[in-house]
Amino acid sequence: MKSPNFKIILWIILFLLHSGHSPISAQQMDVPARIQAAMYAKIFKYVPQLRDLKTIRLLVVTPTISNMDTKDFIKAFEQTDIKILTCTPTQFEKEIQNSDVIYFMPKTESYTDLCKKYKKLSITGIKKYTQEGRISLALSLVSDKPRLFVNIESLKSENFSISADILRLAQLY
Repeated sequence: MKSPNFKIILWIILFLLHSGHSPISAQQMDVPARIQAAMYAKIFKYVPQLRDLKTIRLLVVTPTISNMDTKDFIKAFEQTDIKILTCTPTQFEKEIQNSDVIYFMPKTESYTDLCKKYKKLSITGIKKYTQEGRISLALSLVSDKPRLFVNIESLKSENFSISADILRLAQLY
């Protein structure tokens, strides 16, 4: 006979699978999508290469477009003036030319070098990717408050810059 703990764990796993939420990605992206959308929309105003664009085109690279985290993220950005495009990693190199900024969802970081090749700004909600130099900008929580993380070398290799006013507020790598 199975122990009650096993049944509880099994029920939780089935619930998570059925709801479409990935416990791994939820842990990696600790800033809610709606807050990321609002903050990135403001941050882009301090990026000279984006400031004068009529519409910023944001390409979201996601393992699966039907993923609930991806759908929530897209919905959050629909509240901004930013145009959202999505693709899976296999479509990424074909779609990158139709965008200005690339957002990497969890488990897509192995494709970030294309941003340097095509000179596109890379962003994410996973601080680790910015610490490692894979992505230029990340939003993550510090003491339960959203904080911007900037990798200066990555930013330069993508031919982007950001206002000193924003850099003073960010954690730099």
